[in-house]
Amino acid sequence: MKKLNSILSSLLLAGSFIPAGAANASVIYDLTDALNHNSSFGSSVVNTLGTVTLNQSDANDVSILVQLAATAFVDTGSHNAFAFNLDTTQSGASPFGITVTAPSSAMTVFTVNSALNLPNVPYGIFNYSLDCTSSGHGANSCKGIKTLTLNVYNPNGIDVSDFTANALGYFFSADVLYNGLTGTIGANFGIDPPSSRAPVPEPATIALFGLGLLGAGLARRRKSK
Repeated sequence: MKKLNSILSSLLLAGSFIPAGAANASVIYDLTDALNHNSSFGSSVVNTLGTVTLNQSDANDVSILVQLAATAFVDTGSHNAFAFNLDTTQSGASPFGITVTAPSSAMTVFTVNSALNLPNVPYGIFNYSLDCTSSGHGANSCKGIKTLTLNVYNPNGIDVSDFTANALGYFFSADVLYNGLTGTIGANFGIDPPSSRAPVPEPATIALFGLGLLGAGLARRRKSK
């Protein structure tokens, strides 16, 4: 009995020292020309032209890493270099603080636009975007940048599930240069999107589950006696 009590105490102690955030995982989306809007992109309809990775940094911050397989971001016509949606309907959801954190060259090239109703044809309307029009619209408007990191902050808390799909089902969209031509791409599915993620058990929950199993075993042992 003393040995069992020692095991129970050890499990409780271990669960109390494991940080709750240890179970957080990245969420990755694929950027493709899913609507075949840019037929000149060739087989890109089924190929990944980039990825968007969301990472829960802490309770108030989510980082966005955008990595293009395409040549670079551009800002052409009425498009946006990068666009996404945040759920602003929940209590305390806004204001969101959005900053470009890497690469250092991108901090002076990209500006945040939160004007709402931002179109990225044909991938729908978004409520946040990045523009890079300091050099005018065109293939070189974003200075050849193809990897970008953002931080989204909310003092009231933010989660990767706060990144929501628009009316057409797209979470993200980008204006890119590919095969010498420009066009928009979008992300409406991913390796692990929030809507289909299985909840990851917190370490403390796992410890409590272990305690329950031990308790059940002890009760069965006493009954057998």
